Amino acid sequence: MAEEANKVEVLIPEPKPGSLENLTEEQKKALDDFKAMLKEKNEFKEEEHNDYLLLRFLRARDFNLTKTYEMFSNCEKWRESIKIKDLCKNFEFPEEEEVHKLYPRFYHKVDKYGRPIYIEQLGPLDLKKLFNVTTEEKMINHHVYEYEKLIHTRFPACSNRAGYHIETSCTIMDLKKVGLFQFAKAFSFIKSSSAIAQDYYPEMLGQMFIINAPMLFTSTWKLITPLLDPVTVKKIKILGGKYESEIFKVIDKENFPKFLGGTCECPECTGGCSRTDPGPWKEEQYTKDVSWPPKYCLNDEPKADAAPAEEKAEEKTEEKAEEKAEEKAE
Repeated sequence: MAEEANKVEVLIPEPKPGSLENLTEEQKKALDDFKAMLKEKNEFKEEEHNDYLLLRFLRARDFNLTKTYEMFSNCEKWRESIKIKDLCKNFEFPEEEEVHKLYPRFYHKVDKYGRPIYIEQLGPLDLKKLFNVTTEEKMINHHVYEYEKLIHTRFPACSNRAGYHIETSCTIMDLKKVGLFQFAKAFSFIKSSSAIAQDYYPEMLGQMFIINAPMLFTSTWKLITPLLDPVTVKKIKILGGKYESEIFKVIDKENFPKFLGGTCECPECTGGCSRTDPGPWKEEQYTKDVSWPPKYCLNDEPKADAAPAEEKAEEKTEEKAEEKAEEKAE
């Protein structure tokens, strides 16, 4: 009965071409060959490089092994350069509350397919004020930290809830009160964030809705699209102020914040919808096999020194020898 109570209804899509559940024989061979290539170069990491990860890079490069390896290798070098394991274990962001007021970004429940919903509001963004509170480097590190948490906590919990493997999210970008001048000033920062997503976390966008887009945004969008993969562009819908009918085809009203047109009102005592972080990743029945930081980050920690234990063993041996000597003397 408990299992029945935990079951939820989600729309389960057909496995996308090139995913682990939908591979052609040629794609299976490409996956095997890619793993063999990494092992031959001594670059394959059993705990980190699962098939889902490798396939994301293969799909991003149309299963071309040479191009996939180049992309994957660049990503691994980048991860080393930013010390990703240390970042996952030790990153601190005490200014997060102040940053959130100036640049709200948050996860909030799941869509009808069970994917995590990520919401970003550019209206309050003022880069000058933002970089008085924090630095661009810390913003980028926080961006990366959240991507890693998405992969290692949110996706697994959502998958456990939905009953199938989830590795993409549904993104809402809210442009309410965003002027073109303001957007142009933020463009370089947005560009760097987009580059990280596209180069190092490929194939993780399921769908994006740009809502409250001003009428002149179309011309600005033409500047952005060349930076994005054509496959990514097809996943993005630009909507004006009357977006609800499109949004609610994918997201249930009760899972969408009231201030954006849904019916969800998370308690203000926990920060409201933008700070509560509600979702399967907060529910125990879906997170029993979820760990943070990732286990492979912890495996690098130095093992306890064996010397103290050896010293204690020697002390015990000496004590026993002394006791025997005393017994013989008596």
